[in-house]
Amino acid sequence: MTDGWTDKRRRTILNFLVNSPKGIVFLKSIDSSAISKIANKICKMLDDIVEEIGEENVVQIVTDNAANYKAVGELLMKKRKTLYWTPCAAHCIDLMLEDFEKKVPLFIKILFQKVEKLLPIFILGHL
Repeated sequence: MTDGWTDKRRRTILNFLVNSPKGIVFLKSIDSSAISKIANKICKMLDDIVEEIGEENVVQIVTDNAANYKAVGELLMKKRKTLYWTPCAAHCIDLMLEDFEKKVPLFIKILFQKVEKLLPIFILGHL
């Protein structure tokens, strides 16, 4: 699994974790600032990690859902036929919630317009 973040000096840091039946173990962190947007270079970096762990020990790679990581996932799965790439479910949900948050004001406006029209009818119907 990879988890990316940006430090105080604006460097892109990738943490690598390994999940096994015994639990999750931190493997290492890499400053990927110079390559974080270049799919071929990220693919090489992840491929090196797979080599380090041993291809026979890696079933799945989980990253965020950015376009460059989608491309990396496809490249890795073409190269290593037994490996699967999956976008992080938490990252996908976060993106959906951010999108929903942008649309909430419109949703609330429409809802209140409907309530203004329907509330008097509802009240009169229940007198």
